[in-house]
Amino acid sequence: MTRIIADTVIDPLILSLSDPAASGGSDNPLLITSAGTITAGISGPADTAWKITNDGMVSDGTGWGISLAGDGYLYNYGSISGPNMGGVEIGGFGWVMNQGAINGELAGVEIRGNGVVDNQGAISSMGFGVDIIGNGMIINQGSIFGFNTGVALGEGAVINQGSIRGSDGFGVVLTDGGSITNSGSITALGSGVSAMNGASTVTNQGLIQGFEGFASGVALAAGSINNLGTILGGYAGIQLGNGTVANQGLISCYFRGIALGGGAVTNQGSILGGVEVSAGSGTVTNQGLIASGASHPGISVLFDPATANNLLVIKPGAVFDGVAEASGGSNSTMELAGGNGAISGIGSGQFNGFDTLKTDSGANWTLNGPNTVATVVNDGSLGVAGSLDVTTAVAGGSTGTFQLDAHSSLEVAAALGIGSKISFAAGSSLVVDSFGQFGENVGTGSYAGPMLENFAGSTVDLQGFGMTGLDMNFSNSSGLLQLTNSASQMATLAFQSSSLGAGTFHFNVDGGTGVFITHG
Repeated sequence: MTRIIADTVIDPLILSLSDPAASGGSDNPLLITSAGTITAGISGPADTAWKITNDGMVSDGTGWGISLAGDGYLYNYGSISGPNMGGVEIGGFGWVMNQGAINGELAGVEIRGNGVVDNQGAISSMGFGVDIIGNGMIINQGSIFGFNTGVALGEGAVINQGSIRGSDGFGVVLTDGGSITNSGSITALGSGVSAMNGASTVTNQGLIQGFEGFASGVALAAGSINNLGTILGGYAGIQLGNGTVANQGLISCYFRGIALGGGAVTNQGSILGGVEVSAGSGTVTNQGLIASGASHPGISVLFDPATANNLLVIKPGAVFDGVAEASGGSNSTMELAGGNGAISGIGSGQFNGFDTLKTDSGANWTLNGPNTVATVVNDGSLGVAGSLDVTTAVAGGSTGTFQLDAHSSLEVAAALGIGSKISFAAGSSLVVDSFGQFGENVGTGSYAGPMLENFAGSTVDLQGFGMTGLDMNFSNSSGLLQLTNSASQMATLAFQSSSLGAGTFHFNVDGGTGVFITHG
């Protein structure tokens, strides 16, 4: 039978399975009604799993409000306090459901084994709001406050729809990793969320904030973060050793938006403070806004010298407030994703240090101003409105089109593939640095190389190809223009005959050691 307390008990209540004062001889389970008051606390030995329901008031001026040495199940609708020690301590497995108020000095609720805390009321402490030393789960729809730390958990899950606050320490600490799902607020003077061991998952649709300059909104050793809300920090919005960040909300910090050891960042929202990848390899995909921070002024995305094989994916709509810098890393690629977009400053101030420019299938991008890159892999449509200098090669296997606007210039060191196209607008120019590597089987009838379309009114400059003894042969059926000279040099260009228009080819010295080719 349930022992019921409906009056005031001034002596310490020590729970027993053979209590002569209890109906049926047992204090388990125990019910304290709304009229019940216990002023010297409740304690229970470790010989059973105690079950307590409190609708009244339980307090202890010198110890814990409720102290259970073993397992315990507590349902609180009233108030529990231990102003000099703590509200509730459970030595083994613990289950605490709170719709009232629990308050303590060291902890509001402390469970030394595994456990579950379901809070719909208020839990507060000058130390830890809730501290589960083992593994378990914390579900919060109310408020949890710890002057030191709001919530601490060995390993497990925190689901927050209310308020968790750590005034002087952390909002939520996962000692051995786990998951946090937040649609309320998690705030602290230190990091809002800290999980520096194991892998953790954070899903945020609310607010997570860490205030101090050494603190982050979210700090994880490894794992994944999916943000649809707001994450704010002092040192960084997000500090992640290795893992992934997906952002559709706001991540902001004066110094660093995201500090990533290695992994991937996908942004469809706003990242204020920039993204820094410091080790391994990193992938940053941007369709929103990434703006620089005080840690690296003027740099929106930074791949540090210790990184390699980095990838910057730019989607239509992306904004970079600051330079994307990969000069310190090695083998970095800049990828233009599907859709329509325009960009400028590749290798000339806006996007620096990228070795390869890749244009995806289905992508239609325009390059404005001067642009320079070693290698281009073009499987889409790459418009050149200013200039593009490909210093190593258009990679083999490229199947896309270079669309040259009027008065634009494309310079190519070599074209290793045969499937790409170059479409000219009147007044545009193609500069070929190494005519012997512009396509395959140069100088033969089996030549295969980039198709030159709509060439009328434009120029090709074959650098280093001498004019002395120049001889040409053009086949209208194949579109191949074969050139030789007295220095036994050979060059071949493949034209789309149907778009050449009326006229013939003309050849002039380019002002150096090469030849200008026009048609008209």
